[in-house]
Amino acid sequence: MGTGSSTLMSGGTLRGSYAPPIRDDYQAPTLAKPKKLRVPLAKGKKSGDIVTVSIDGRKFNVTIPPNVTGPSFNYDYEGDVAKVIASTLPTIPGMDVIQAKPIIWGSVSHAYLTYKKAKDGQQLMQDAQTELLKQALEVGCNAVLGVNYSFTIDSSGDSGQNKMVVATCYGTPCIVTKLADLSVIHAEAVPVSFLNNF
Repeated sequence: MGTGSSTLMSGGTLRGSYAPPIRDDYQAPTLAKPKKLRVPLAKGKKSGDIVTVSIDGRKFNVTIPPNVTGPSFNYDYEGDVAKVIASTLPTIPGMDVIQAKPIIWGSVSHAYLTYKKAKDGQQLMQDAQTELLKQALEVGCNAVLGVNYSFTIDSSGDSGQNKMVVATCYGTPCIVTKLADLSVIHAEAVPVSFLNNF
C-alpha cells in the first residue's frame, strides 16, 4: 500500500441454475455491455482535454486522464449502466419480472493509512453498485432486485495504521418490463365434464 491509498473494484456471477423465462415471446432490451478500450491520443491533445470516442455506433465525450504520455490511453466504458434498475425490493411496482438469473455481486475495497482521509462510505456503496450493474449488463439483464449491501473494515496491519474498507453488494439480475408493454395472450376456456368418465 505504501504511503498513499488505493482502491480496487471487482464483480462477478455466482454459479447456479435459473428458471427459463416465463414468456417466450418477449424480446429483452438490448443494452450496451461494459468494455475496456484503448483510445488513441489525437495530435495536440493533452491531459484534461476532451476527445470524442465512437463506441458501438454512438459517440461519447471522454476527458483525457492526468499524466498521459503515450500515443493512447485506457478508457473503461461502463456501457448502459445508467439504464439498469437497482432495487432492494423483490419486484418493481408496475413491472413484471420476465426472467431471473443467478446471483451477481460487485465489490470495492479501499485501503488507506489512518492519518489519510478515507473514501466516503456513500461513494464506496455507489462504486460497488456500479460494479453490480455492470455484471447485470454482462448477463443480459436490465434490473437487479433484492439488492443487499455489506461493509467490512480491517485495521490489523501495521499496528492498526493500515486500514481497509470493503463494500460489497449483491442481488438477483432480472429482465423486467412494464406490464403495459407485454403482448396480450389469448386463451380459451373449454368446460370439461368429469362425470363422463364414470
